[in-house]
Amino acid sequence: MRLYYFVVLACLFAGVGPAIAARQCTPHSDAPPVDEPYNGYAPTGHKGSLEPDPDWFRLVKTVRMADGTTRYAARNQRRGPRQVYESIEPITLGGHYVGLVARRHGCAELLRADGSRYDVVPFDGVETVMGGYGMSYPRYVLLKLTFTDAQGSDFSYVKFGNGRKVAQSTGHYTEVSNWSALLLVRSADTDRVGVLRVDDLKDVLKPEWKRIDLFYNRYPDPRLQAPNPRFLVTVDDEYHLFTVAGEAIPLARFDNIEHVSDFFFAVRRWPSLPIVVTTDSLSKTCRLYSTSLRPLLNESIPIDRDGECVVQDWKELSHLAFTDADGRTQIYRKALVGNEPTLTKTASNIDGTVIDVLPGGMVILKSGSGSSRRFRLVGPDGNDVSDGAYDDVRIVGCGRVNVKKDGEWWSVESGGKLVSPLYPSSC
Repeated sequence: MRLYYFVVLACLFAGVGPAIAARQCTPHSDAPPVDEPYNGYAPTGHKGSLEPDPDWFRLVKTVRMADGTTRYAARNQRRGPRQVYESIEPITLGGHYVGLVARRHGCAELLRADGSRYDVVPFDGVETVMGGYGMSYPRYVLLKLTFTDAQGSDFSYVKFGNGRKVAQSTGHYTEVSNWSALLLVRSADTDRVGVLRVDDLKDVLKPEWKRIDLFYNRYPDPRLQAPNPRFLVTVDDEYHLFTVAGEAIPLARFDNIEHVSDFFFAVRRWPSLPIVVTTDSLSKTCRLYSTSLRPLLNESIPIDRDGECVVQDWKELSHLAFTDADGRTQIYRKALVGNEPTLTKTASNIDGTVIDVLPGGMVILKSGSGSSRRFRLVGPDGNDVSDGAYDDVRIVGCGRVNVKKDGEWWSVESGGKLVSPLYPSSC
């Protein structure tokens, strides 16, 4: 059958190192012959009907051997004794250039149209994974060479452009995920994964990782910055972030990375301003970054019991408040400087644990426990909104809060004045 173009479907995989030395298929004179030699007819017609393959008839000729068997040779061979093969199939090698996959003695070789060999080791199988038949003469094609022995099967890559070999991978692999200009590969030798660049088949990241994920960053507005840049997240005992060129991006230790959308909703509704949040389960903290990976805080934030970063809870409010590992509360105001989001500290090291943050930046704090439990209301500057502490607090909606003091319930107005309790039915 003619070698047809197909695409390797992208699939995420995990493995647990460097590439190995090249293997090759070893020809054996006693190997069984090709069962069905390619005879120059391919199912390219209507409903898969057979049609003559013009490249085959132009480049290959049939040879009748003395023992009556049929063999095939390159029609344009000019030098040396005539080489015959059990089967020959044309394969595109970039542009209008066509090569030949010639099979004999249990192995395949890659030949030029004149029958001379390319500098490619013998192989068991070949597939065109980028470019090739079905496209309008692509300049470059990527071939996947398969090798099989008693231990199993693996593959390597070779790239051709306009009939010339322009690149070849140094390793052999057992799995691949096609990510456009990148190939995620698992080393056949060490079972760890790395990344190849399709352009030159060189390692962007050596196969040293348990897993590699592709992280699409989400810039807030494609009119301001290029949309959706990609990053590589390597996974082992901890995570690391790299550009798609393989350059390390220094971030504090993390083992999860995600986007939080609309975090700056209070200062700009459209286009939205997402942030990047990393979480470290070891220290039980999270860190905040802009989409350009600029740190928004110089400190980490403790995660909750469910392992979530508290930014999810109050992402649409004008202020961010959290209680640090020392039990002190920090308050930050969200703002824009030009198109860059910022967090500016408005209060620090306040006694009490954050219970909730209300619109306008009022923060409910709790201290003590049991019968000694008390609540306070503080503003964005950390000062008490009203005098004294309260026995209990209830959020009644529309940014209002009711407090219990000396057995009676009161509503707190914006200036801190206590009035008869309100229970708004609408805002």
